[in-house]
Amino acid sequence: MSYCPNCGAERGYYAKICEFCGYSFDVIDDLEDKDIKINQLEHKLHQLENSGNIKSTTADNSQFKYFWIIAGLMIIGFFSFIFFFVYMASN
Repeated sequence: MSYCPNCGAERGYYAKICEFCGYSFDVIDDLEDKDIKINQLEHKLHQLENSGNIKSTTADNSQFKYFWIIAGLMIIGFFSFIFFFVYMASN
């Protein structure tokens, strides 16, 4: 048995409106249906990841993260090298 989120009264299984405060349960029912669908999709995704038919993207993202770190360090090093030689040439 569930209860009204507005007044806390016990609600019937098929009730669409709380008989005490008039709160509409349609929103709650829609959210519960969507929550069930989300859980089913998460379960299917988990099954696909475990079966090997789909790869997880977390490993791919970590490789790109290291690529950008190395690329950034190389760019900083390049500009430091250029700045050093321009500074030395001016003195």
